[in-house]
Amino acid sequence: MLSTAANVAMGVMNDKVYPFCVINKSYIKDLYWSMILYRSWIKFSEKKTPYIIIVPESDVHKFNEEFSRNFINETPVILSQEDLLNYVGIKIPGDFTGWHTQQIIKLGFARTRWAEKYLALDSAMIFCKTFDWEVDLTREGKFSLVYGYDDRAKFYSYLDSVHEKTWLRGGLVSARLSYEEIDKILRYDGNVGAWYATSMVFDSVIVNELDEYLSDGGIDGIVGAIKIAPYEYRWYGTYLMSNYMDSIFKIHDDYFKPIISNASAEELMSNKMRLDCHQIGYLFQPPASEYIDSANLFSNGLTLGI
Repeated sequence: MLSTAANVAMGVMNDKVYPFCVINKSYIKDLYWSMILYRSWIKFSEKKTPYIIIVPESDVHKFNEEFSRNFINETPVILSQEDLLNYVGIKIPGDFTGWHTQQIIKLGFARTRWAEKYLALDSAMIFCKTFDWEVDLTREGKFSLVYGYDDRAKFYSYLDSVHEKTWLRGGLVSARLSYEEIDKILRYDGNVGAWYATSMVFDSVIVNELDEYLSDGGIDGIVGAIKIAPYEYRWYGTYLMSNYMDSIFKIHDDYFKPIISNASAEELMSNKMRLDCHQIGYLFQPPASEYIDSANLFSNGLTLGI
């Protein structure tokens, strides 16, 4: 049975099928990052769309409390991940970590059919430039995809040269092996080799098509896919490449500028960093995301224009 809050939230979303929405998978540790991200979305997005934050049930009250206190005129839909997963009929295996669950939610959200397309965002991200999602993130009749390396052989050679490791069936292996396993399952033999996504615009119909394809192939849908290789963007990107190559347009692979080192974080905080022309914001990754005091950034972030 769904909670009262979930029924209210889902009543709003079930009102119609939206052309586009935003989802942010978060949790209590990233509360202030989620508020920073939401504030930047409100400021810089030229078109308003439904904005849904998905958190563990234990965090829903605190998120509602803080967002209601800090955002009086506009607040997002805040939904528990347990209610969402129950609504779409997905059961998370007991051995899945929060990292695995986050990927299932990003893909599984398509089952709600609340939006034709949706932008999945991690919490430690900030929009810093005005943009129009219909122009910058999607195109009429096209599927947007963030990827780099147009030559698969060169990409795999690069991975081998740097001894990159990824997960495959619960063990760490050469990155080439897990990526080739995804290629094999999805019957992809094209030449494009990599997706460097800092976020992704998912097409609900295509994600559900991928889910069905995996189930028909004897894999437990998206849950089974993530159990094999926990790389949601690669599963989706490879499926698009395999089946819709003529309907893809490429987004720059770094339209969110990565901030990874503490030195880069300091450079940004001192207003000495600038975005490239095609970039619309910043993505913070460890150790930078842990180095920055997100509560302080939320309180003082207006000095950075966020």
